[in-house]
Amino acid sequence: EKLGAKARALFATLPLVITGKNFRCAHGGFKDPAVFDYVETQEEALESFNATKEQVLFCGHSHNPGLFVMGKSGVAHWLEPQDFEVEEGKRYIVNVGSVGSPRDGNPRASYVIFDDEAGTVQFFRATFDFAAFGAAVAKAGLKMDDVPMLRSRPAKGAEAVRVAPDFSPDASQRVTGDVVENDVTML
Repeated sequence: EKLGAKARALFATLPLVITGKNFRCAHGGFKDPAVFDYVETQEEALESFNATKEQVLFCGHSHNPGLFVMGKSGVAHWLEPQDFEVEEGKRYIVNVGSVGSPRDGNPRASYVIFDDEAGTVQFFRATFDFAAFGAAVAKAGLKMDDVPMLRSRPAKGAEAVRVAPDFSPDASQRVTGDVVENDVTML
């Protein structure tokens, strides 16, 4: 309802999955990228690992930065955000966090840099311009109370946002059509 035709046309062209040399990116889970599942539990991580062959998987959706690592045991272990070097015999699901609406109590934007040559992943945090975000929300005709990030800001001493709406569509609201993948290996 709020997006213009130009924005809708742009989003319609974007792929659901990006693949590269030994890595894959999707918004949510990898079992069925069109569903935008969360990857928050060991079971959900295992589903994503089983659905892919790449060693390093990058996702977001839950807005909680961190990673699952799985070695020879076949058990996915959750770790808080930390820089790491990709190791032989291990697989990783890296949740990059969120630039716009963190849900881990830290108001700064979260992102990662993956160096596929060096085999390293680094987590970063950057300050977020709440004033500009609030102005954009108001300009879009939204109410400040409808935006959890503006309702409760840890930066102002308020309680951290811990509960956020579930944006996962039910089966009747699934995106239809083929899952489009872009291979960026040769770029």
